[in-house]
Amino acid sequence: MKGPSNKVSVVMYLLAFAVITFGIGFSTKYSGFNHPQYSLVDNFRLSLIVFNLIIIVRFMGFLINNRALAKRRNILVSALSVLFILFVLEGVFMFVPKSYGKGDPNNLAERLWFSKYWQVNQLGYRDTELNPESDQDKFKIAILGDSFVAGHGIEDVNDRFSNILGNQLGSNYRVYNMGLNGADTQAEFDKLVTFPIKPNLIVLVHYPNDIQRVPDRSAESSCADDNINLVYAQLLNLSLSKGIIQYSYLLNYFYYKFESAVKIFPNTHRGKTTKDHMLEDHNRNNYQSFYLREGMFREHLQNLNRFIAITEREGIPLMIMLIPETWDETIDYSGEYINKPLGRFFSQRGIPVLDLYILLKQIPIEERVVSNRDAHLSVISNKQIGSVLYDFINDNHLISN
Repeated sequence: MKGPSNKVSVVMYLLAFAVITFGIGFSTKYSGFNHPQYSLVDNFRLSLIVFNLIIIVRFMGFLINNRALAKRRNILVSALSVLFILFVLEGVFMFVPKSYGKGDPNNLAERLWFSKYWQVNQLGYRDTELNPESDQDKFKIAILGDSFVAGHGIEDVNDRFSNILGNQLGSNYRVYNMGLNGADTQAEFDKLVTFPIKPNLIVLVHYPNDIQRVPDRSAESSCADDNINLVYAQLLNLSLSKGIIQYSYLLNYFYYKFESAVKIFPNTHRGKTTKDHMLEDHNRNNYQSFYLREGMFREHLQNLNRFIAITEREGIPLMIMLIPETWDETIDYSGEYINKPLGRFFSQRGIPVLDLYILLKQIPIEERVVSNRDAHLSVISNKQIGSVLYDFINDNHLISN
């Protein structure tokens, strides 16, 4: 009777463990979001982990006290001890947020980061709610841009350059942060047109990837490269959708920790300049190379010119702030072949241009960006930009005192 009883007990422990583990993995896809209902999922998932820990402890006690399993006891207890530690870590990593600068929903640590630090208003901006009545008599500044304006990687919005500018200007001014993750020049223009409040000054912040969605690329793009990138994306998505890492915070964290490290290509290893590198065929779909191709750059300038046209029509002053690529490898290239021609384009049309290349170049790379996995601007960079922007606006008489 002891033999069958032992087998039944072992099967029951293993079955309970398997069912609860399945529940933990299944609930992962619904956890880690910033919504009241998802907090229930988080608590449910955490409870399942606790149940599994209890089962492991009970199973270990069963093995230790069972003489019939003495030969395998040490191996089984050791294996269960490892499982116990792994499930404890699984619970711990449910509370470890990390910014990777991509907004990948499959990246659980980044999902946690957004849940903890990213709150938006009714218009979808990471800003306070609009209050036209209280802002009616204030000088209103709208800052348009992408994730660099929204403050990707910045935990406290008060550390963003837009908030720093607002604090320096004082209570008679209202600075609207109209940064949206992934926005390009065309999307930013559409958002400006539909913004319900007319600003007294528009600050258009340009980052090199704003050219990324220029639509007519057929004549200057490589279909072969598109196919290769599509296949790679499909394979990566398949591995994520079918692999175990999407069901475990612990495994997911370490997967992205090593997979998402930024790849930098030093000129000393490549043996050629960044410009020559961008001109190579395999880089034809790199947005940084678009600026070297006359047709695509011309179309981008046409999109940017729409901002000049609408601000002139509405009688709103416009200024441009140019952010270069943030990595050491490409910051010089973007300063020379992206920011300079853009600066000339706007300056020739009488638009004040604040080029941040020199400022950011002077900040060491480890202080300039959020981390080696998030190339967005750090708190240090944002603070310096906020002060420089304040001086620039005053020096160019863009605000009323």
